[in-house]
Amino acid sequence: MRFPTRDSGEETIATALGSDVGVVPYANAGLSLGRAVADLLDTQKGMRGIVVCHHGLITYGTSIKQAYDNTMEMVNRAEEYIRNNRRRLIHIDKDISVETAQARYARLAPCSAGSCRPRRETRTRRTSPCRSCRSSPGCAGPS
Repeated sequence: MRFPTRDSGEETIATALGSDVGVVPYANAGLSLGRAVADLLDTQKGMRGIVVCHHGLITYGTSIKQAYDNTMEMVNRAEEYIRNNRRRLIHIDKDISVETAQARYARLAPCSAGSCRPRRETRTRRTSPCRSCRSSPGCAGPS
């Protein structure tokens, strides 16, 4: 679940997971985090889980099985929320020019694809700028 790391994460968690899940704002691991969780448990009764922003989900129950079932329910709620609220990141427009499509490609997919493939010992580094992104001569992008 990536809800706690996004802008307005606390509101998104409340909407996605429901009122029986508490939210603790980010705190460094340690005493302050423990106190924040304990304070939330003291003030809000009936919770079945807590999301600690930038840390994760904590669920509990009267048995291990109940705690596990609560975890699975929270994950299912999150998946359903994502499924129902998915936004398209890229608008697909069939009536665009080739130049516009190439400009989008250059902006969205710079030559970083080459940096993900394993380097071969025999591969030599470029001495001229990369043709795809015009970056430094040492770019590992596509040849």
